[in-house]
Amino acid sequence: MASLVLTSSLNLRFRPLSTPKLRFPTPKSLRLNSRSVIKNSVNNSDNPLNSPQHRDFNPLISQKSTFLIPSPKRDSIIVNSTSAAATSTPQPQPWQGAAMKPLIASIATGVIIWLVPAPDGVSRIAWQLLSIFLATIVGIITQPLPLGAVALLGLGACVLTKTLTFAAAFSAFGDPIPWLIALAFFFARGFIKTGLGNRIAYQFVSLFGSSSLGLGYSLVFSEALLAPAIPSVSARAGGIFLPLVKSLCVACGSNVGDGTEHKLGSWLMLTCFQTSVISSSMFLTAMAANPLAANLTLNTINQTIGWMDWAKAAIVPGLVSLIVVPLLLYLIYPPTVKSSPDAPKLAREKLEKMGPMSKNELIMAGTLFLTVGLWIFGGTLNVDAVTAAILGLSVLLVTGVVTWKECLAESVAWDTLTWFAALIAMAGYLNKYGLISWFSQTVVKFVGGLGLSWQSSFGILLLLYFYSHYFFASGAAHIGAMFTAFLSVASALGTPPYLGALVLSFLSNLMGGITHYGIGSAPVFYGAGYVPLAKWWGYGFLISVTGIANGFAESDTSLSGLNLIGKLYTSVYSRIGDLSMAQKDISFHGSREIPIFMFFKDARSIFKLDELGLEITRISLPAALALTADPIASLVDTAFIGQIGPVELAAVGVSIALFNQVSRIAIFPLVSVTTSFVAEEDTVAKVSSESKDGESLENGLSLDSENKTLIPHNDSDETSYKSESLANSFEVSKVKHEKRNIPSASSALIIGGILGLIQAAFLISAAKPLLNFMGVKSDSQMLFPAQQYLILRSLGAPAVLLSLAMQGVFRGFKDTKTPLYATVAGDLTNIILDPILMFVFHLGVRGAAIAHVLSQYLISLILFWRLAEQVDLLPPSPKYLQIGRFLKNGFLLLMRVIAVTFCVTLAASMAARMGSTQMAAFQVCLQVWLATSLLADGLAVAGQAILASAFAKKDYNGAIATASRVLQLGLVLGLVLALILGIGLHFGARLFTKDIDVLHLIGIGIPFVAATQPINAMAFVFDGVNFGASDFAYSAYSMVTVAIFSILFLFILSSTNGYIGIWIALTLYMSMRAFAGFWRIGTGTGPWNFLRA
Repeated sequence: MASLVLTSSLNLRFRPLSTPKLRFPTPKSLRLNSRSVIKNSVNNSDNPLNSPQHRDFNPLISQKSTFLIPSPKRDSIIVNSTSAAATSTPQPQPWQGAAMKPLIASIATGVIIWLVPAPDGVSRIAWQLLSIFLATIVGIITQPLPLGAVALLGLGACVLTKTLTFAAAFSAFGDPIPWLIALAFFFARGFIKTGLGNRIAYQFVSLFGSSSLGLGYSLVFSEALLAPAIPSVSARAGGIFLPLVKSLCVACGSNVGDGTEHKLGSWLMLTCFQTSVISSSMFLTAMAANPLAANLTLNTINQTIGWMDWAKAAIVPGLVSLIVVPLLLYLIYPPTVKSSPDAPKLAREKLEKMGPMSKNELIMAGTLFLTVGLWIFGGTLNVDAVTAAILGLSVLLVTGVVTWKECLAESVAWDTLTWFAALIAMAGYLNKYGLISWFSQTVVKFVGGLGLSWQSSFGILLLLYFYSHYFFASGAAHIGAMFTAFLSVASALGTPPYLGALVLSFLSNLMGGITHYGIGSAPVFYGAGYVPLAKWWGYGFLISVTGIANGFAESDTSLSGLNLIGKLYTSVYSRIGDLSMAQKDISFHGSREIPIFMFFKDARSIFKLDELGLEITRISLPAALALTADPIASLVDTAFIGQIGPVELAAVGVSIALFNQVSRIAIFPLVSVTTSFVAEEDTVAKVSSESKDGESLENGLSLDSENKTLIPHNDSDETSYKSESLANSFEVSKVKHEKRNIPSASSALIIGGILGLIQAAFLISAAKPLLNFMGVKSDSQMLFPAQQYLILRSLGAPAVLLSLAMQGVFRGFKDTKTPLYATVAGDLTNIILDPILMFVFHLGVRGAAIAHVLSQYLISLILFWRLAEQVDLLPPSPKYLQIGRFLKNGFLLLMRVIAVTFCVTLAASMAARMGSTQMAAFQVCLQVWLATSLLADGLAVAGQAILASAFAKKDYNGAIATASRVLQLGLVLGLVLALILGIGLHFGARLFTKDIDVLHLIGIGIPFVAATQPINAMAFVFDGVNFGASDFAYSAYSMVTVAIFSILFLFILSSTNGYIGIWIALTLYMSMRAFAGFWRIGTGTGPWNFLRA
């Protein structure tokens, strides 16, 4: 066989060297001749030239020589090839310029429109610009040249014909959006170059990669979760998710240009783009132009679209669309590889081979975290999206993670920057020259003169507004040019103004999906090269009409299509909100804003140590430390027991989960109700005392501090929003210089002691059946140590309930230091006794349980001693006790806690059923998950105590200030915890166990534990805020609803995804809890209805 050696100039079409005796053929002729010779002479299965890498041409190529080297084994082949080459003639160079037919079509379009007289009301220069713009659009569609070249020709035509000056034609090159898109490509380069993209991609594949559809949905909903926080769709979809999607495609073997695009990349790119458009329409803060639409609504119809109003109207159709669109594209534009059961395992192997993160990966991750942080908080810090991206790229350039030469080599970035800026400039000047205004007025006159019903008229307006976006390269430009005119006409024709404003606002986002230039995320996803332009436009149009087509298919009436569109939107809105409210002229001038973002509008005061900040710090910091002390003690138990063995670790994990969940059934209602009631009683007593003192001074009276007591205070006016007035439920008496008489304190101790005894008796008598329910069967090795630990630990239940009841009393007094000191003393005792009883006295798991019980009784004794010094624990009469009031409100919270308990307990039970390894890993992750999340509960405690006092005094401004501060602090705390746990738990897992299998499963749980911290923090803080308002009924009913859905998720996801499915379900559970808190305050209902006053 011969080995043909050519230069690397082969594919560059350079003419080969020649000699007097032998003329080398051109590459094309050589390729054909060689193929013929090889095919005729060598046709065996072991021929290396038939390998995939030599599919285009068979001869082996070297870049070191320009001579044909004969092979001693098969000289005949080379002779034949050389002979054929010698007789061939040079071929002419192929045309490398523009494709002539598309170029002629583009020019003809512009010339024809140019020659047509401009309509009345349109200036000649505007008509000329329209002709050039449409010619450019045709060129971009047919692509006689690359897109950047076509756009540059369009700008040149504008300048040449004096339609635009040079400065005007190239003005959009100073617009931030094209540069933000180009910067996204540079970030993607660093993402892939460092390997961070592959690492994250493999992590996604290991979790969701068993099916392409599951992988797609994980990206879709991840992007949607970030949508409310990052108002730039270019930054969110292009800067964060495009690099990740590209890395996923490459990791799954789907690359551009090698025929594997349809393996995964084409479907995934188009899906992520189309759903980014949908998520942008779901929230007021999800796209930069959305606030512009809201502002124009206020100016046009004098009605405000608040953040929560927008979300309420868009969330249901938005979520449905996020589910339907990927599935629809999966059916009409499917990936060729739909499932790969081995992919998660292979991805985990790849991750193991990659090892720890490199220096460049860490720099890339830190830079991305910095940039995303600036995108989220940029409004507060006065840093726009493109400035944040430039700062991030600067860090990458300075550190050498990305070089400037690599940036220059990103030809797609520069090409996209060129054509997108050109279209923005031309579309912008179409508006400035008055063409868009003329078009709007023409549409208005046309539709208004048809005499149709408002539904049909509104349907026509929607179609014209939506599909006119083919002439726009910016959503903001489209809104600014046409929104006001179309809303005014729709309202004049009878469309409910608020409904019209909402629908037009949503469509202002969705219309960006019909082209590759209509919204900021379009150029970056199209520029990746996975989807041809024709299919991009075709599927974009199909997605836009799918909803209308479904409406026709489902309708059994004879309504016209346009009438159906109007009725369809009307029915959607009427299901989400009250349509009558849309028809009312609601003005919020001079009143407070209702949207939830009013609580986040002034983030500069988050860390301000004013009077409110100091009070929150004094309450929350000790409370957080006290709350985390007990889980930390449980972690210490877990760490010590883990040294015994994985079976004991799993057994104690089941017992601790069972004990904690049963305890929470009583603890949460007891502590929460006690805190609110004690804070109210203490506040009312102080207000009554101040009022009485002032009255006495005015009348010149002197009070006898030893004998005169305050008159019982009726506070029904102050607390009219509650279900029961304080005056009808208790009287507060307080003697100066003596102990406080707080009826709720005595009530809490009585109820806590009784509940503790009941819990102990229940757990001891039913230990084995309960453990069986938790998945520990009679023949399991975990049963005996689990039963031992549970029975012994149950002896401490009365102490646990009493100590927590007393903690509720101290919280009501805004004193969280005393519970902290007592808890630390008890837990230190536990930590000291653990190794002594477990290893010195060889008691094993029994020693851990005994140490914990002794520590709980020590805590309760310390708290009782301190409380007895401040409060008269023996009320004057049993009628002063608040047993009935406790039971009424406690029952509501009991419903809530049972729902919470069942969800978490069910998750632990499912992990236990999978085996001791899964349960051991779940126990470690769950304890860390709960312990760190409870830090946010310290803020909840502060918010509850301060808000309860504010509501008792009807200090609504104080209530708003307190809620705002604790919610902002909760969000920051969650983000910090996510970063700490994401890094710390990765390296600290070996503190809990050395078992390799358990460590592997812990590694799978780490992303969930870390990523859910912001969600957990907000959920806990919202609990405290609503409890402070004594909104116990809503807290109960909303939690039951969340639990029902969460239980369904747990059963479905654990059966389909195993251990990972449990964590996915828990993430959904906490997300719904946080959303319930957002909903109550954001809608201004219940005790928060004063926001609408």
